[in-house]
Amino acid sequence: MGITPSATKSLLLSATVPVGTSVDAYLVTTAVVDANSTVAAITQASGGNYSSQSPQTITSTAPSISGTAAILSGTPTTLTWTNLYTTAATPIVGLAFAKRVGGSSAGTDPIIGYSALSFSTPVAACTTTNGSEIVSTTNSFTTAGYVKGQLITGSNIPLGTVIGEVASATQLILSQAATSSIAGSLSVSALVPSPYTPPTSANTSTLTAPLPATGILALL
Repeated sequence: MGITPSATKSLLLSATVPVGTSVDAYLVTTAVVDANSTVAAITQASGGNYSSQSPQTITSTAPSISGTAAILSGTPTTLTWTNLYTTAATPIVGLAFAKRVGGSSAGTDPIIGYSALSFSTPVAACTTTNGSEIVSTTNSFTTAGYVKGQLITGSNIPLGTVIGEVASATQLILSQAATSSIAGSLSVSALVPSPYTPPTSANTSTLTAPLPATGILALL
């Protein structure tokens, strides 16, 4: 049996980040791109008391496949920062994940993934056809904030599916086809970005950032 591209990614991830590896999570104010290859290249949240709380560490578990992506899971599954504040008040857009190479975190540690801060936004009264990538609704996808590229879930939507195109307020084209036909009673949910703007002085605010349900997308 041949090795698919996604299987190749999984094998690479297994070799690069074996089970038990320490992975540090950093708060960032700019989304991570391919050019951000090390911790020193990302834009970390700064000012206030961020420096004393970031990064937090997770321990990697076995990588797996979601759709066509190699993903990495870890424990704990939820990271929490308390009493966050910053003099800059720049919104935090997500978490950057770096493989810890030495005994402690360092600017030279390689970035292996990124997760945008987001929340799951449902849209009800949807219709799908078995084998079709089209999802329609009597509600509105645009009002819910759905855009191209967001991860989308539903009882008959394959894991790892993203929105390929928002054809109209009432119709989406997905990256993968529905596995069954459901007329009018399907509820789908997309992960809509939700940046966090911290206060500018010490307080009791808490930022809770769960790891993505499908794990950390490997940047390989």
